[in-house]
Amino acid sequence: MHRSLTQDPFTQFRRNFFEMTSPKPQNQTTLKVNVYEDGERYLVRSKIPGFDISEVEITAVKNQITIRGERKNQELNESERLHRQERIFMNFERTFSLPKTVNVETIHANFKNGFLELVLDWDEAAKPKNIKIQQGEV
Repeated sequence: MHRSLTQDPFTQFRRNFFEMTSPKPQNQTTLKVNVYEDGERYLVRSKIPGFDISEVEITAVKNQITIRGERKNQELNESERLHRQERIFMNFERTFSLPKTVNVETIHANFKNGFLELVLDWDEAAKPKNIKIQQGEV
C-alpha cells in the first residue's frame, strides 16, 4: 500500500519518536531504540544489557510512553574497600510521543536477556482495509 509521506502517520511518528521531551540529568544515558512498522503495529526494540526486568518501568499516559530504568551501585559490605571503580551504573529515561494511530490500551512489552521489545498495536480504524471490488454497472 502506498501512502503519501506528508500524510503517513508513521513518518510523523518517527519524527516525534526521537524527540526527547525532557533534558537528561548527568547520571543518565539516552536509551537507544529501533522502530519498525509491519502494517498493523509499531515495534520498538532496545538493548539494555545488565538491567533486570525489575529495574525497568514503562508507563503510557495519553499520547506519550515513557521507558525508564534505574540500576543502583553495588553496595560494599563492611570488610570491602573499593580501590577502583570503572563501571558506572547509569539510569535512563526516555519519553516518546505516540501517534494517534496507536491503541494505548493494547501496548505490551517483552524483556529477555537485556533486550526490550514494545508492541504498539494500531487502532483498528488506522489499519489498512482491503476493499472487495464487485462486478456491476457503472
